[in-house]
Amino acid sequence: MRTLISDVVQPPGPLDWAFQYNLGNVPHGIPQDEPLLSELLQQRGYSTGLVGKWHLGWESPHLPNENGLDFFYGGLLSHDTHPYHLYRNQQIEIEEPVEFNLLTKNLNREAIHFITENRDKPFFLYYAQHFPHVPLHVSEDFRGKSEGGLYGDSVEELDWSIGEILNTLAEQGLDDKTLVMFTSDNGPWWEGSSAGLCGRKNLPFDGGYHVPFVARWPGVIPPGMTSEAPSMNFDLFTTSLSAAGIPLPDDRIFDGVDLLPILKGKSDTTPHEVLYFYKGRNLMAVRKDNWKYYRRHNSDNGAYPFFPQGPFLFNLSTDPYESYPRFKYQVQQ
Repeated sequence: MRTLISDVVQPPGPLDWAFQYNLGNVPHGIPQDEPLLSELLQQRGYSTGLVGKWHLGWESPHLPNENGLDFFYGGLLSHDTHPYHLYRNQQIEIEEPVEFNLLTKNLNREAIHFITENRDKPFFLYYAQHFPHVPLHVSEDFRGKSEGGLYGDSVEELDWSIGEILNTLAEQGLDDKTLVMFTSDNGPWWEGSSAGLCGRKNLPFDGGYHVPFVARWPGVIPPGMTSEAPSMNFDLFTTSLSAAGIPLPDDRIFDGVDLLPILKGKSDTTPHEVLYFYKGRNLMAVRKDNWKYYRRHNSDNGAYPFFPQGPFLFNLSTDPYESYPRFKYQVQQ
């Protein structure tokens, strides 16, 4: 909310033009006065690269190479948006239609090339995979390999790609020098498992927010360690700067916290006092410790998508599936 971006950054459709764009509510890209991780690392001598999806602006001055990235290979938008072109820096390399079945292999090739080209100096690589976001595609090498259909096949190929990147770090002698963090931006949508948690993508329940997070830094992060301390994706900004020894800019508030003490096994308590859950510009829920409170809101659960539900209060330590609210106050109509 501090960046004033509360929705997907992409060229607006007809309804957006009619109801939002003319009111200035559809941003063209990330604000120019917002310090990005890529910019702060680039200023300290890091080679910076993005392979995959940018999704933070589709026109100048919001393009990747104008925002702290020395190298860019991928798409400016999601691959379910038209037109979708593959860019190498600011030039279109492959015009639509792109062969999406080869997309993971192409991105994997470029990620490995970036690592090997920059192995002798500090580098930052943001590998933003498109899959398993729909529409699903997979190369012939992985088609039918899983028991989870096309969705499972795309996950198998993603797993292979990450393995190839880790193998490259080892081959280049970079294992002990590299912090690798793997996560997702949201929970599953129509496909994929939320591990039984309530809700999915676009819902404020934990099934929409609870995502995998794996960090690897041999010699720094103890192997096999797990933590239940809650965090959010904006913590990666602060954590990455901390790992690089770069202080946070002191001219604004940053909501992200440094997760390195947790990753190193020196703490198992979240540094967050409170976590906030938004949908667009609307605050939907607040979590403090194991208590999560939902404001009264419209939900697409069941047969009543247009009727407000709640508010709710859940104790996630005893009810992680958010099935039994400690209270449900029905507002009188």
